[in-house]
Amino acid sequence: MSCCCQNPAPVAPAVTPQAIVWLKLGIAALFSGLTMYLSLGANIGDPQGSTRTIIHTLLATVSLAAMIGLAGGMFADAWRSLRRREMTLEHAFLIGIIGAFSASLYCTITHQGAIYYEVVVVLIAIYLFGQTIKKSVVEQQQNLSDSIPGLYGTTTVIRDGEAQEVSVKTIAKGEHIIVSESQVVPIDCQITEGQAYIEQQAHTGETYPQVKGSGERLLAGSIVLDGKITAKATCAGTDREIDRLLSSLNSASSNTTKAEVLAQKILSKFVPIVLAIALLTGIIWSLFGHPLEGWLHALTVTVVACPCALGIAIPLATQRGLSALKLFGIIPKEASYLDRLAGIDHVAFDKTGTLSRPSLELASFDLEESVPPKIKDWVAAIQKHSSHPVARPFWKLGSAERVTFPDLLVENIPGRGIRATFTNEGQPQEILIGNDHLLADLSLTPRADTASRALFIIQHNRIVATAQLSESSRAESAQTLKSLAQAGYQISILTGDSSVPDEYQISNLTIKSGLTSEEKADYLERAAKTTHALYVGDGLNDCEGFQHAHASLALTSGSQAAQKVAHATLLHDDLSVIPKAIAVVKQLQKNLTKILLFSFIYNSIGITLAALGLLHPIVAAILMFTSSIFVISFRGRLPKGSGERLVEPLSVPREKRLI
Repeated sequence: MSCCCQNPAPVAPAVTPQAIVWLKLGIAALFSGLTMYLSLGANIGDPQGSTRTIIHTLLATVSLAAMIGLAGGMFADAWRSLRRREMTLEHAFLIGIIGAFSASLYCTITHQGAIYYEVVVVLIAIYLFGQTIKKSVVEQQQNLSDSIPGLYGTTTVIRDGEAQEVSVKTIAKGEHIIVSESQVVPIDCQITEGQAYIEQQAHTGETYPQVKGSGERLLAGSIVLDGKITAKATCAGTDREIDRLLSSLNSASSNTTKAEVLAQKILSKFVPIVLAIALLTGIIWSLFGHPLEGWLHALTVTVVACPCALGIAIPLATQRGLSALKLFGIIPKEASYLDRLAGIDHVAFDKTGTLSRPSLELASFDLEESVPPKIKDWVAAIQKHSSHPVARPFWKLGSAERVTFPDLLVENIPGRGIRATFTNEGQPQEILIGNDHLLADLSLTPRADTASRALFIIQHNRIVATAQLSESSRAESAQTLKSLAQAGYQISILTGDSSVPDEYQISNLTIKSGLTSEEKADYLERAAKTTHALYVGDGLNDCEGFQHAHASLALTSGSQAAQKVAHATLLHDDLSVIPKAIAVVKQLQKNLTKILLFSFIYNSIGITLAALGLLHPIVAAILMFTSSIFVISFRGRLPKGSGERLVEPLSVPREKRLI
């Protein structure tokens, strides 16, 4: 009789495709050991009668079972490729497998010669090993999406009237989420409750935070700087705008690099050549009166030939290169971006928004004579509650926390500045903060030495303070330029401004200032005649330059148009990864050259020795396995430290907050 308190039956864990692949590899390894032991005994001991029949039948059955149960996918892939008139890795393995099985079956039936059923299973094991490693690397690359900020984490969703912590992937359109201070907005949404400063730089390129409230829309990846909001999801958790950027990497996997194209061309010739050499070996030995030995040596030729460098190692190296770029935060549109980066000898940078931040900093705040210092606190408090784009540099001025204006009212004066009204110590106050156009409207004149990037604080129709704003350089920009110069790259800075900070002045540097977007493009077009340039930019005015550069990289903090035109997107603003990424890709290309060279030397020597009768088939199988292990492991050797950049977690630490 059942009981309501009875524990539910345990649910068996699901078997993943990867687990099945590893299971097949384990079975192949087990069968390899068994068949090698039995074949060695059968060939050395030469059993007779029923003993011979049992051993040979068992070996043939195990080999045939391995071919059907473990190598079925290999046969299917080979057939599909053959219908497309392509020679692939599978055909190279099948020649050896079918040859070893056929020769062994002939010896079993005729009682002549040795058997090599173990070679069949060993070749299948080698093939499965390569495919297992390949699938593991590809899955690892795809799973890297989980480590990119703003993608997949957990968030708070209101379900059944309660706040629940759920995976972002499970959010449905129309559900309500709660995002607290310093957290990333996890999904495209519309605010339904609350108000906060929102940093939207990742999508709009606008570094100034904006006050967002009920009814306004946000994109996943925006950051809530203060307060808490409730918002309704306008899409599903896997259908956000930020997902569009990452989908480009998956499409890149379908594209091929020059090395992969070359490898496929060689592989298409490799299989017929190996087969021709094997047939020629058998025929020549037969003509000299040694038919059994001849076809044994022909079999050895097909076994020792190692196509793993072409069919596995080189495609794996491409996947590894893409994975390394992704860990650096660089998302290419096509795999051929690896070829573009590998050829770089010149790196050109846009300045504003790329080497420097598009935001401004408060360089100085000068009070006029007889003006009380409390004006600083007032201005800080006013700007903290202003949505004006240039309010942010004033947030740390004075001590806004020490002053409170319950009736503070801040309104924008379009193209001029802001007007703030409040009550202080019972007295009504009005403060104007604006530019030289506002001064002209009020018939006021600034000091003669006032810089162009200045804002004026006005009280009682008098300038009481002058704020000087300056461009904010990225902390890593100067070091990035030095690293590239030390590596021997030609470096250019292309800017529409009239000057470049002294900290950027290094060797091998060409500075072109006061350029329009067309002039940037002309410079890169001329440079393309003698160099291969990587152009790094962020704005709409860099798009034309991207089209003339050998390779291009757009910052995700910039214009979406730039991201669409560039060959790749940088998902953060840390420029220091650029020289590292270039070094990784160049090392990868060197590795590919070494792999091809090793493959040529190994196959030339191995096939020659096999054709001359100097290799036993099982020795050939061992050599093939060893060479396969070598090229598969060598394909991923990259410079130490590549891809080790840590990405920001979904929740922004306090020390990283923008306010």
